[in-house]
Amino acid sequence: MMNSYNRLEDSSVSSPKIHLFHPPSIKPESEKDCQCSQAVYAKDKDGTITVENSCRLGSTSGHRQVDRGLIAVSDPGMNAKLQLQFPNRRPADYWIFFLDPEYRVAGVSNADGSALWVFSRRRAIDEKLLQSVLDEAKEQGVDIARATYTGQSGCEGERR
Repeated sequence: MMNSYNRLEDSSVSSPKIHLFHPPSIKPESEKDCQCSQAVYAKDKDGTITVENSCRLGSTSGHRQVDRGLIAVSDPGMNAKLQLQFPNRRPADYWIFFLDPEYRVAGVSNADGSALWVFSRRRAIDEKLLQSVLDEAKEQGVDIARATYTGQSGCEGERR
């Protein structure tokens, strides 16, 4: 169970959109065959945060799979605890356990630590920064030996 959180500043999710890529991850079954993974976050004027997760299935030229959902802050006093709701699925709790001071990279896990995403503002991630995220994930009980790397080369045209 995760027990360490970072508080997000209001400026970390702002208009119009933030594009984040997740090269390393422990993926749920629905993402096992993904390449060119990215998440695009937007905060509407009413404060609603939306996410569009997308990837190419099988290869960088494969079919583009897209999931759109809504994000709610689960604990306003600790806004790194989030609940994500996709259509036709149960809401899921996610926790931001790592956020570098410059908002370049974030580590996110589900509540029980069985899934992990490392989000980066760029497709290529600094190895030292990545290692910091993985070290913190391990400290939080995530089995990082299961982490796999999502192919990000040849994906440059994916960012919208």
